[in-house]
Amino acid sequence: MRRQITNQRPQRPQLTDQLLLLGNAQLFKVGKFVHAELKASSVPADLSSYENS
Repeated sequence: MRRQITNQRPQRPQLTDQLLLLGNAQLFKVGKFVHAELKASSVPADLSSYENS
């Protein structure tokens, strides 16, 4: 069991890291866009309800 895990580990993190970086980049873009939209429409009540939930 231990040998299999250690043999597989070097391959997997690279893939998952790339996916995480991709996901984070997209989330950042979306977050930036949503934040800009909320700022433009300036609805603080909606903002606070989003933060609470």
